[in-house]
Amino acid sequence: MRRVWRIWLLAGLVLACGTAVRAATAADDPFYKGLEERGLRTLMGTYLKQRGAAVAAQPGAEPSESNQLALARFQVEDARRAKNKNMAARDEAFQNARKLYEGAIADAEKAVAAISADRIEEMNEARQALLNVHLELAKMIFQEWLRDDLEFLEVTNCRSGGLGRAAELLRIANEQYTATISGAEIWLSTLDQLPEDQRKTYVNSGQTRRVRNLQRDARFANAWATYYYGWILPKDYKPPKGKRTRDEILNDSITAFQAYVDMPDRVSAKWYAHMVSGMAYRELGKYEEALQTFAMANPSPTDPNASDRVKQREAWKDQVRIRVAYERAVTLMRKGEHEKARQAIDEATGRFKDKLDASLYGLSMPLVKAESYVLEGKAKNQQGLEDKGMTIFKEVHKRDNPWPMLVQWILKDLLGETPAVERAPFQLWIEANDALAAAQKTENADKMREAEGLFKAYADGVGSKDPNYAAALYYRAYCLLTLGQKAEAAVLYQTVADQFPKYKYASAAAGYAVKVAGEVYEKEQTEENRLAYEKALRWFIAQWGEKDPDQQYFLALVLYRGKDFVNAADAFSRVPEAAEHYPDSKYWIPLCRLEHFRDNILPSRDPQLMLSGARTVAKALLAYADYAFSVQNSKLPDGKKEQLLDWAEGAYVNAADVYLYQEVGLAADALPVLDAIEKKFKLSEETLGNVLKLRIDALQKLGRLDEARKILDRFLTVAEPEKVGPVLAGVFAASTDEVRSLIKRRQTKLAGVKVEQAKILGDRYLEWLEKSKVPNKALEIENSRYDLAELYLAVGNYAGAVQIYRDIGGLDPHKPKKKGDLLKEDCIYGQARAFQGMGDTAVDPAQAKPNYEAALDRWRVLRKVDSIEPNDWWERAYNLHYCKYKLGDTKSVRDNITAIELMRGVPKEPVLQKKWRDLKGAVAGG
Repeated sequence: MRRVWRIWLLAGLVLACGTAVRAATAADDPFYKGLEERGLRTLMGTYLKQRGAAVAAQPGAEPSESNQLALARFQVEDARRAKNKNMAARDEAFQNARKLYEGAIADAEKAVAAISADRIEEMNEARQALLNVHLELAKMIFQEWLRDDLEFLEVTNCRSGGLGRAAELLRIANEQYTATISGAEIWLSTLDQLPEDQRKTYVNSGQTRRVRNLQRDARFANAWATYYYGWILPKDYKPPKGKRTRDEILNDSITAFQAYVDMPDRVSAKWYAHMVSGMAYRELGKYEEALQTFAMANPSPTDPNASDRVKQREAWKDQVRIRVAYERAVTLMRKGEHEKARQAIDEATGRFKDKLDASLYGLSMPLVKAESYVLEGKAKNQQGLEDKGMTIFKEVHKRDNPWPMLVQWILKDLLGETPAVERAPFQLWIEANDALAAAQKTENADKMREAEGLFKAYADGVGSKDPNYAAALYYRAYCLLTLGQKAEAAVLYQTVADQFPKYKYASAAAGYAVKVAGEVYEKEQTEENRLAYEKALRWFIAQWGEKDPDQQYFLALVLYRGKDFVNAADAFSRVPEAAEHYPDSKYWIPLCRLEHFRDNILPSRDPQLMLSGARTVAKALLAYADYAFSVQNSKLPDGKKEQLLDWAEGAYVNAADVYLYQEVGLAADALPVLDAIEKKFKLSEETLGNVLKLRIDALQKLGRLDEARKILDRFLTVAEPEKVGPVLAGVFAASTDEVRSLIKRRQTKLAGVKVEQAKILGDRYLEWLEKSKVPNKALEIENSRYDLAELYLAVGNYAGAVQIYRDIGGLDPHKPKKKGDLLKEDCIYGQARAFQGMGDTAVDPAQAKPNYEAALDRWRVLRKVDSIEPNDWWERAYNLHYCKYKLGDTKSVRDNITAIELMRGVPKEPVLQKKWRDLKGAVAGG
């Protein structure tokens, strides 16, 4: 339907409101203009609010200098933009604009009050600003906010609902028009009282004329608003005390329009004044006066031979004549002269022909004709007349929105509830739509269930050839979906999309079918549901893919969730550039390859396959990062660019990680990637910690432990606590391995230096373990201490070893505190070796003796341990007798050696054999 009506506006007469002085300076702000030219509406609104707050914060700033009016106009523009998208958003924007306008009025009133009477010019500017804001608010409410409401109310004769809301808004508009009129009156009166020379100044400057025009515009508009306010009130309206009745309000509008009926014929206001006066008479029940007034409201037609310019200038004439014909027919119908009403419509149809399509009232004439048939049929009990009316209603109902809705409102009032009569499909259709609208408004499940049943009954009754059959299935599917019956809804949606591809919502039905399958899967992520969703996505892409290219992306995600990584990567690579998620898909391709590498290539244990696979995955990850950098100067939203860079950072980290997999071992390839990460990205502490962790790992694997230890200090300042322990453990283990390697190579001095480095690392690791919640952390702590003690023994730092063993088991672990305590055998063994080493390295016998005695005490306990291996038994036997020998008990050692050899022979292990022979030789001559 062509929306070219809005006849009741102030055609040809009303002048545009002037810009309020000082109250709306945004239009002159270069920065604001720049934002507007680039369409940055969110920033425009934010800037206005910030600027208004800044002005308000300035000492001595006048209220009129606030941005209330500019913000109000901004909200009105938002309402216009939202109109065809979201009516709730539109109403919210208008409501916000109203509040801002009221704030601007308050500011302007303060500005007027703040100006002294002797500052005449400034006072006049401020008064004009105040009048303009009053008029702007009235026009916004009456001519924009209420536009659709009044059109629907007029065509349906107040059957479309929202009467209370419309009446309240009309009352507010009336107040603002009245304030404009009275304010202009006071101003003009003040000007008339000025001395002649001052008064002439305002007359000659045109200011007086502008104020009179503004007042005239407000009066004319207010006459319309007054009529609509009276018209919209119920006939039994009881006004509050002191307020005017409905009839008085309608008579007020007639009186107001009388000021325009004597204007020249070329002025449209004259004819509108006659027309609306006739409408007011009709609402008062004065049908004859109404018809007589309508007869005076017909301007002469435009000469068909006139120039195009003249025809364009006089286009309003046809609009007035068509509406007068419509209002006359309505009046005849209200009077009960139904046949005359239909004749009037037929005459207008023949006279205006195609011009009716450009007018709301021309398009609405069939509704009046249909209603007159139904009313007359009911009055005369003639079903044939009612059927004629219903046939017309059916034809109008086939039009695009909002006509089906208008027909439903009218029929609901005309027909009422007829439960005893079997309903025709047409009535079922109307009732189904009504029930659906009520269910949506009230969110009532029972009403939604009723709508679903009505749509089903309609579809079953008419069959698939009916023009509304597909719509019935579609709306029934919506009802089922809302009621939670998703499986049935999905079937119906897919039926609509498959069988009725030309239906206007076919592609939407296809979208809902796949969306429902996705919701079922998300709610219960079974493999069965995943496969069903995958099947639905493949169906949609094959038939409707161009309608929603992002479904290819969702198919790829579903394949990824099914661990079909190879096909998922292929599906991501097929996401069209037109898809919103196209940039995202570029990242998922290497991720799929990474998952495939982890799940399928690593388990193969094929060295060549793992190496080539790792390099392929890392290369793909880095290629994605290059893409992310390449689109930073594109038209993608800033948020998306930032996300792509975040993913690029992750791609670099993953690439380095792949190179460092134990099975891959490409540490040298990882280091350049790690270097690039710190150069290319501004890393968070968490990410930097991960990067340093990987760098430490790489340096360890390359044997560059000194570099790894240097980086460790930096790592510890940024890493998350839970990630510190594993890294410390790794570096500590590598350090102990390094010491052992040096000892094997007899580089004892260097090994001693490295032990101290390992001790520092070990202490840090132990400190972390103490604070952590690692399972069996006590055992971890003890094992780490044992490792350090072993290193101290290996490099000959026996005192350091003793101290660690004492930390583990106390001063005398070989002496159980109570019966049944388990021996800390490893601790006793370590102490025995450490004390013995201290004895061997003592400067004089006096220092050596207590150490040998301490070692001997521990060897005695260890030798009594049951179930020890033969080599362990010989080692402990040797060390026990060695300590006794060092303490001077030569005879006892000689006798015991002889006895042991008689019973056990000699040690089998070559090193022990030599030590045993040397000890035997040492005591042989004693």
